[in-house]
Amino acid sequence: MCIRDRHGKGTLKGIDKSISEGEWKNNKLDGYGTEQMEEGDKYEGNFKDGMRHGRGKYKWKNGAIYEGNFAGGRPNGDGKMIYPNRKRYEGQWRAGKAHGNGKMIHPDGSIYEGEFEQNLKSGLGKFTWTNGQQYKGDWKNNMPNGKGMLITPNQKSILATWTKGILD
Repeated sequence: MCIRDRHGKGTLKGIDKSISEGEWKNNKLDGYGTEQMEEGDKYEGNFKDGMRHGRGKYKWKNGAIYEGNFAGGRPNGDGKMIYPNRKRYEGQWRAGKAHGNGKMIHPDGSIYEGEFEQNLKSGLGKFTWTNGQQYKGDWKNNMPNGKGMLITPNQKSILATWTKGILD
């Protein structure tokens, strides 16, 4: 059996009902293209050696959407994600996870701006509740941890140390 080399523009329909379309080089998507996965997810953007790489947009069947940079097939670099629950993240990504500086807007309107590590608030950051109360300071594993300042809605400030989200 001889399989013809794919090179140039073309479409590949997989036996799993997936469809890959775009620029091909050495039997791999390379350049601009689209992927429609069997389960309903869709990617449109740049490829390198068959992997999502460069600018692109990925839409999951569950309604989540990521738009931004990809490397090695995963979000990497600057990008924004809208989750099915309407939570939004905009900022830096590494290996498919929020990592670096970013901004998370929760469905209730509360906002975290600061550092992330492996999808968790970690490092310096500011969380603002919808009533105007704020926490500015150190975070670890999604919780205030270390030195920080709590500012109440009436602008009263409390400088304190926190451990795993609890005021010492």
